[in-house]
Parts: sequence; C-alpha cells; structure tokens
Amino acid sequence: MPETVAVNKQLTLIGEGADVVTVWAASAGDHVCRVTADYVNIRGFTVTGATHYQSGIYLIDADQCNISDNTASDNHYYGISLLYSSYNTLTSNTVSNNDYSILLASSNNTPYHNNHTNNTYDNAYDYDINQWDSGFVGNYWSDYREKYPDAVEIGGNGIRNIP
Repeated sequence: MPETVAVNKQLTLIGEGADVVTVWAASAGDHVCRVTADYVNIRGFTVTGATHYQSGIYLIDADQCNISDNTASDNHYYGISLLYSSYNTLTSNTVSNNDYSILLASSNNTPYHNNHTNNTYDNAYDYDINQWDSGFVGNYWSDYREKYPDAVEIGGNGIRNIP
C-alpha cells in the first residue's frame, strides 16, 4: 500500500529488512519518507516510487539522524537527500536506479560510508564539507573510475575510498 511517511518528532523506525519491507510514495508529489525532526533513526526499508523531483528519503532541518541499511530505488530525483541538516550518518544503504543518488546540500559534518550507489547521473552530490568514508570502509560508486580515477578499492569487495 502506498504511504508517505512524515516524521516530525524524535523516533526510531526499524523495518524487518529492505528485502522485506517496501514503502511506496503515496502520490507523485511526495517524498516517500520526509524527516523534519532531530534524532530520527531509519533502518531496514526499501523506499521507492517518488517522482516529480522528490526523494526516497528526504531530511530537511533534521540533525543527528541515522539512516542505515535501507534501499532507495526507482525514485525520480534523489534516493536520499539532506538539506540544512548536519551531524547525520548515512551507512550501509543501497541507492540505485534513481536519477541521482545522495544529495548533501547545506548539510555539513555528515559521515557517509559503506553505501552502494548505481544511478543514472551522479552517485553522490555534496555541496558542503562532509566525510565521504570512515577511513577504512568507503563507498561503492558505479562510476568511480570515470569521476574518481585515484580511488582505491579496499579488500576486493567493490568498496572504494576517495583520496
């Protein structure tokens, strides 16, 4: 059943796993999950079906949130977007088949690592100062060879660190 999840208070949403729980955008003009509160945790969901320049998971003015172990796919614009949101963590997400992958705009101090991205255009878009990896576990980008020729693969697992 299509659902738009609007989170405007501190809480934790834990799905049984991204391969089990799928949430679709209720209408074309909605983000699948819109977060406007601090200290929100979202884990274990697939978010899909956002169109008309919307995102699968969208944080605005939300700080200290943790987005992990989710799949954001088949969204018209971004899989995951953060605007005016800082000190959040994005880890172990699969973001694929969107126009764009992860957007960080006016959102500083967000570490994101161990994410796997494969999207139509950019796999990560960062306007600010953020931490692209934890120093030992990086991110996998399908287009890393073209955009980041100096990226180093770690342990043969497809995860790359950007120097």
